[in-house]
Amino acid sequence: MAVTEQISRPAPFVEKLGTNLAENVLAQQGVPIVTGGIGSISQQPGEDAAAFKARQDAAQAFTTRQQSLAGLAPQVAGQDAL
Repeated sequence: MAVTEQISRPAPFVEKLGTNLAENVLAQQGVPIVTGGIGSISQQPGEDAAAFKARQDAAQAFTTRQQSLAGLAPQVAGQDAL
């Protein structure tokens, strides 16, 4: 008796999107999180110079990204008298 196996795969562009998303998520795992901006960054007790420099670089990159995307933020119409 013969066995037939059928495999259903997504379209190639969908598979490529999933692969790219997975690569980006894995790349972001090593990026330090900066919450207070560049001005509030100070070296933490026990933190070595390389880790502190990485946090400073991440803060600078975040600020640059924020400024670059500022023009794309949605605008809401002002409220009228009604």
